[in-house]
Amino acid sequence: MEKEKIYQEIRNLSRKLQKDAAVYTRADVAYELRGFGVEKDSFEVERLVWEAYKHFNEDAAIGQAFYDNGKKRPLVSGGRLDHLMETGDDNALFPLLQRELESGGDSLLALEQAVTQIMDRTMLAKAGQAVLATVVGTQGVAKVRNEATAVFNSYSGLVSRYDDAKGQVKYLMADFVKLRTRVCDAYRRYAMILTDAFGDSVKAVEPRLFDFDSVEWLDVQGMLQQVKLDYDRIAEKCSMLMSDISENFSQSLNAASRSYRSAESKKAGLVLAALNMASHYADAAQKTTEMKQELLSLKNSVKHDVTLVKGDLGRLTVIYKTLNDLYIPQSEVFCRFSNQVFTAEWKKLTDMLYADTQAKALKQRRDGLLDEVKELEKDMADEEMNISYYTSHIDECKQLLDSLRDQYMLAKAGKPSRPSGLANLFSLGTAKTKYNRSLYEWNQACKPVISRFDDL
Repeated sequence: MEKEKIYQEIRNLSRKLQKDAAVYTRADVAYELRGFGVEKDSFEVERLVWEAYKHFNEDAAIGQAFYDNGKKRPLVSGGRLDHLMETGDDNALFPLLQRELESGGDSLLALEQAVTQIMDRTMLAKAGQAVLATVVGTQGVAKVRNEATAVFNSYSGLVSRYDDAKGQVKYLMADFVKLRTRVCDAYRRYAMILTDAFGDSVKAVEPRLFDFDSVEWLDVQGMLQQVKLDYDRIAEKCSMLMSDISENFSQSLNAASRSYRSAESKKAGLVLAALNMASHYADAAQKTTEMKQELLSLKNSVKHDVTLVKGDLGRLTVIYKTLNDLYIPQSEVFCRFSNQVFTAEWKKLTDMLYADTQAKALKQRRDGLLDEVKELEKDMADEEMNISYYTSHIDECKQLLDSLRDQYMLAKAGKPSRPSGLANLFSLGTAKTKYNRSLYEWNQACKPVISRFDDL
């Protein structure tokens, strides 16, 4: 693996992405580097991006062009954390973790405030009365549109803050897993040397400074659950309403992708194309009736999701406090003070213990195996994170395709048939004219649904 060529390729990619105002995920970078000896998407890709970033004097384009597979966190941020752990720079590492903890706490507080605000809003507290007034009133589509826009904007804001808070906690957990790997590695090395010196009896007086077992087996993956929000199906449940307030909805899809987890370009395009088709073939009376019904459905979805988010907020807060108040501080104590405990006396002990050539060789071999174990643990943790992300991502894509499959089939069935030459002759050319007009309308309203569905 020629590092210089890889660094240059990463820099070239970042320049191209900067020019196109685009970003690459880690998987994208791995694919682009396959010709340079990179075999798969792994934490090694993040390391290479970090090294390229430092090699080119912290090139801003590299820092901004490459993200994790969820497109939430720059690869350089994760690379910086890994570098500090590898070099043992605790004076920089733990202040960085503290800033991340503070950011996570701010996100949870913002989510709590959003939940409180949306629950206190009159439009939700008196949802039934508001919808009834809309149904019997005479203002029609305009009134429904205005109310739906207000509800949807608040709804999107809530889900955006929820997604942000959940993402912050997720990355704190991922960082803790990396920190745990470092602590476990140091613990094993110290324990093995003490066992070499004093035998297995040393285990009977193991200090309780660090609760090693509870950290080692903390189920960081199981702590985050996949909460199914109605918001993810709002385009399916309220297609007429969303198409009428399409400006707000498309902004939520395209600009606020963090609040709508299926909002990458291809998926957003499919959703908007389907909404456009639904609106195109609806007459005014049908549109007004459906919008009234869907506004009620939208409000019910808000109530449903507020309840779910409020419940999950409690669990996210517990996870956050566990990391903030217990595990990360304990890790810091171990990392900062273990080297102070094992100082000059420790060096004398190890020098005497491994003075024999054979013993020294055996220790070197064991150290090599411990290095391999450490890398395997990092690889396993990274694979678990990837499995978790892709499982969720596949479920989202399947849900989106399933929700729009009926419209896809309707669009295919709605394609007008070309009239035969005989039919066109008997109609004096009007059949072909009618066909061309119908085909034009179908191309405008339906073809985008088919092409985007197939492309996804």
